[in-house]
Amino acid sequence: MSVIEQITPQIKVCVIYHSPYGHTAKVAQYIAQGAEQVGAEVHLLSVAAPQWDLLDQADVIVMGCPTYMGSLTSALKQFMEDSSKRWLARTWQGKLAAGFTNGGGLSGDKLAVLQQINLLDRKSVV
Repeated sequence: MSVIEQITPQIKVCVIYHSPYGHTAKVAQYIAQGAEQVGAEVHLLSVAAPQWDLLDQADVIVMGCPTYMGSLTSALKQFMEDSSKRWLARTWQGKLAAGFTNGGGLSGDKLAVLQQINLLDRKSVV
């Protein structure tokens, strides 16, 4: 048993992602595996079918999508917009949040995606 497992009650983590070609799903799976290895209860969710009750109960929400044209995918953006009622009600306040992206471009466009995810995190979660 690791030190983290000894001092931490079971943390609930939701990893929600958009992955049109499977690459981002692979990254999401690795994130989920890492969280499970330290004893977290993990739910892997697609933005196509978000399970709002699981997201509301999570201690940590991790969001990700590929970088398209220097931005989020429209599906993750739609998920963010669909979460606006939770933002207004502060349902996710106090949760931890993280973001991830991937892409084939060599430019710094991935930073822009992480900044967009961070904006939602700062307004909704922390």
